[in-house]
Amino acid sequence: MSGTQRESALQAITDTKAHSEQVARQALERRALARYTLDEAANEIAANGERFEALLEKLCGAAQRGDLPMHAPNELARYLYENGRVVRPFYEEAYWNDLNAWLEKNEPRITFRFARPNTSVNSATQEPFMAIRSLDGLPAREKDQATHSGPGSLTKHAIGTRSNPLKAVIEKARNSAADSSDIHSVWAAFVKLAQDANRPAPLLGYADAEGVKWDADGTVKFFTKRNLADRMRRANAR
Repeated sequence: MSGTQRESALQAITDTKAHSEQVARQALERRALARYTLDEAANEIAANGERFEALLEKLCGAAQRGDLPMHAPNELARYLYENGRVVRPFYEEAYWNDLNAWLEKNEPRITFRFARPNTSVNSATQEPFMAIRSLDGLPAREKDQATHSGPGSLTKHAIGTRSNPLKAVIEKARNSAADSSDIHSVWAAFVKLAQDANRPAPLLGYADAEGVKWDADGTVKFFTKRNLADRMRRANAR
């Protein structure tokens, strides 16, 4: 490798590192304003057992139609998808309360809600919020907070300090798998845990057609091989 090629390679490495640092900094800034890209929003909701791809498709459709207010980075004005503009799930951002309003109207059976920010900032309508993620890239959640405003009120789940209920058993499955990076190997270990007579909480069992059954705060849900693949993919991408 010539001196010029070596310099070009070093510059490319420096540029890549700078870009990664910029992306990380922008993510922190979004959290401070309680704003999420649609990819991030779908990721947070999917952590509770829903399918990431289906959620992302619905959110993108809502944004394109104008049913979900969107904003360009660092802008307060709404971003309009006019003149051929299309939704970029990795770029435009939505506020936590607009995402909650969309969930309540379109997915009322999904009880997950984005948490209200807890520190005021210089904004008439928004407050900063930092969603905490564990080292493996999975979202962490704080103690569930129930808001009771009368009969039929929803339980609102806040993101914060309590780990996702399945995180520990997924990690246990990965540690016991023959290949912790292979989805088939990890899934086999995960199913084995669910079928064990002394299965760890919150696992409840396994059904061939539905997947691994688990207890989500009193609600029975199923976690599929595809859900696990989505989690591993997102964790590896971070």
